[in-house]
Amino acid sequence: MSGSLVRLDLHPLADHGWRQRCREQLNQSGALVLRQFLKPQALEAIIEEGNAQRHLAYHTRSKHNVYLMKPDEAFSANHPRNRDVLSTKGCITDDLIAADSPLRQLYNDDLFQRFLCDVLGSMVAMEFYQASTAQAVQKMAMEQGLLLLTCGAKGNVIRFLYPLTIPDAQFSQALTILSTVINHCVASAGHPVVPA
Repeated sequence: MSGSLVRLDLHPLADHGWRQRCREQLNQSGALVLRQFLKPQALEAIIEEGNAQRHLAYHTRSKHNVYLMKPDEAFSANHPRNRDVLSTKGCITDDLIAADSPLRQLYNDDLFQRFLCDVLGSMVAMEFYQASTAQAVQKMAMEQGLLLLTCGAKGNVIRFLYPLTIPDAQFSQALTILSTVINHCVASAGHPVVPA
């Protein structure tokens, strides 16, 4: 899927060495620029979709660093973590992005997600013996306010995608819910859980 959207000739998402270089650039400079990342037709389609739904956007204006985190004295004063920017955004919510949208397709693409996780180091997955167990975990977690994604060829994987800026208290609360839900569902199913 990502091959129809991404310039893989310039950005070989599956190449481990390229991913490592991307991660090193991000860690060194605080930013990763992927020029000409999308194929022109995919970029044009995403822009057209955005323009068509512009009137539905939520607008906000704020001042913060690009990480949306507190400044950190461990970095230089010129590091992006310590430099505030004035940010104005018009955000179109996820539920308004169509299933056949190139943006949705990219967001859901396994190769693109693996690339992001390798570069950002922020994704964990858990594989269950049966899809029904993964679905039970997802449902019970949702009932307690924790949104989880199921994925995998058999639908038996729970993927944990969280922002790098998640507050510690919120992360701890999510882990508590997750632990309780998984223990309950796995015990009920009687099947092992395998780290993915």
